[in-house]
Amino acid sequence: SRPRAKKPSLPGHGRGPAAEGRAGGGGRGARAEQEAMQWVLILVFIGLQQLCQTEAAKKLVPEEFLGWLPMVGAILAMMIKSRVDGMAASKLTGTKAPDFKLKVNKPEGGEEETSFYKILKDKPRPTVIDFYANF
Repeated sequence: SRPRAKKPSLPGHGRGPAAEGRAGGGGRGARAEQEAMQWVLILVFIGLQQLCQTEAAKKLVPEEFLGWLPMVGAILAMMIKSRVDGMAASKLTGTKAPDFKLKVNKPEGGEEETSFYKILKDKPRPTVIDFYANF
């Protein structure tokens, strides 16, 4: 079996200490946002559960629906959040990406510091940069 050549890759794309916090580093923010959303859904569920136990709710909503209302409310909150996120992402589509510095692994070993725009200028073809976050 022949030894494989090491493919050049962006720092932060892989595992281990060298991959931590360089190109990207947005994993913690995404995780915090996800946890916040989980808390919002839990609070919506508990809030609606408490609301359904009031006499006013029992008079307004048929009893068969009161048990389902907290879950339906949490699902609606999740759908609204998903819709808002999709609208925010669509506003970014077609806009120019900002330039930023990053370190790139060289094929012969070692690293070199470059910028996003320099990569695009040196190799004018479709470019994908994957900011890997291992949760």
